[in-house]
Amino acid sequence: MVNIQDYLPLAQHIAWKAKQRGAKGDLLSAAYLGLVKAREKYDASKGAFTTYAYRVISGAVSDESY
Repeated sequence: MVNIQDYLPLAQHIAWKAKQRGAKGDLLSAAYLGLVKAREKYDASKGAFTTYAYRVISGAVSDESY
């Protein structure tokens, strides 16, 4: 099982990058929710969690920002 606390900096980084590009909305909350969603849906047989989480978190932040 993936420990979410280990990936909080990743979520924060993605939210910060979106904010720098001028995105609006509650990006940090969206990033945290994306991280939780990634953990729930992660299938270890399909690759590294970090790669999967990055894509899911980025999508959640993108959905929130516009």
